[in-house]
Amino acid sequence: MLGSPMRCLVMMVALSGAIFGLACNSSTGPARSGPPAALRAVTGDSQIGPEGLYLPVPLTVQVLDAGGRALAGVTVDWTVAGGGSLRSGAAPTVTDSVGLAVVLWQLGPLGPQSVVASCCGLMGTTFTARAVLSLAQQLTILGGQSQADTVGYTLAQPIAVQVLRPDGTPDVGAVIGWGTSTPGGHFSPTFARADNAGRASTLWTLGIVAGAQTSWVRVRGFPQVLVGALAYPGPPTHITITPNPLPLLGAIDEFVVPLAEARDRYDNVVSIDVTLSAADTTIVRIGAVDTTMLRFNPLDTVVGRHHGTTWIREQFGTLRDSLPVTMLGFSAVSSGGARFSDRLHPVLIASGLGLQLPYTYVHTCALTTSGQAYCWGDDESGELGDGSSNYATEVHQLLPTPVTGGQPFATVRPGADHTCAVATSGAAYCWGAIRSRQRARRMPGTAFAAATRLFSCRARSRSRN
Repeated sequence: MLGSPMRCLVMMVALSGAIFGLACNSSTGPARSGPPAALRAVTGDSQIGPEGLYLPVPLTVQVLDAGGRALAGVTVDWTVAGGGSLRSGAAPTVTDSVGLAVVLWQLGPLGPQSVVASCCGLMGTTFTARAVLSLAQQLTILGGQSQADTVGYTLAQPIAVQVLRPDGTPDVGAVIGWGTSTPGGHFSPTFARADNAGRASTLWTLGIVAGAQTSWVRVRGFPQVLVGALAYPGPPTHITITPNPLPLLGAIDEFVVPLAEARDRYDNVVSIDVTLSAADTTIVRIGAVDTTMLRFNPLDTVVGRHHGTTWIREQFGTLRDSLPVTMLGFSAVSSGGARFSDRLHPVLIASGLGLQLPYTYVHTCALTTSGQAYCWGDDESGELGDGSSNYATEVHQLLPTPVTGGQPFATVRPGADHTCAVATSGAAYCWGAIRSRQRARRMPGTAFAAATRLFSCRARSRSRN
């Protein structure tokens, strides 16, 4: 089947033939057609196209009698000379109602070619064409594609190209340019002229970014041609640990998984195994988390054990990096804050205290073994008790923040937007938003109070009458 553009073209040719036939046959009475007397070319002569492809305009002939009237049903023979092939609905073709016969011509190899249409013993009609190279065939990569080497290194094989004219002969003297957008990459030379064979080459020094790199070849009048290569990271020169700084570890068995990466001189990540260790293994340990639900490599996991600060180190050969890590060593911790991960099994926080775990809503509070209270999470009403004057705008704290006042507590219980705690002396303290019955007494005209104002109350029994 012919494509839509081709069908339109054939219909236009047929229409023009019909008009021609009507003009020649117009008379006051019925006209009689005579025998074939002429075979004329209508479309498709003297075309130029890429070798191996169909010409854009079909070959069309029209058979006429001596009076110039179109003849239908006449067989037309087509003969290819010089390569290529023809495509038509039937071979040989038969003229339609307006005397037209149409074929498509697929060119052969480079050079001049011809097709002869003939019928009825008349002199044949010759169509000529010339097959040339397409643009993609005129500019080609001869060598140097898909190489691999280390960043900043010069590839072993030169990038060689060839430029040809449409007729397939070398385009001697054509200016060829090379370029790349990869940082640090360059060519030597950047421009060159094609030799007697239409060839030129250059050396490509890879850029400093590891991974796939792309360069291009340009010649005026041609679309650019791309050349690809793969750049490997260089040898490691330093190690980095992230996140930096490391987050605080609050409760026993809380963990952090630092990412240690070896990098080359250009800061590309180098895939090597780095050893993790702790300076004081009584404060943190390197090992697995006690659950099968967390898929972390135990060699990369830092787990809290005891209150204190120590250093973790990552090392590969003589390369190393270290960061401090602090373990707060909480003896009790609420279950609802955003800072700690959920526990999938019972975890021992501390023993012998006789305390219950506090309840929480959107913030969390916990005690150290010495009774120091820490709170973190939302702080829109001063419920963290850190004494901040901008608690109404800081929204929340991501890290445990000490409650001001220095009061040692025995228990601490977060509420929806307030916190209450019982000191070791037995005094009760509350801070945060004021709601009815949340504190023993209310301050007139005050909607909230941070822990810089801790109010205490003592419970007393009601006497009975």
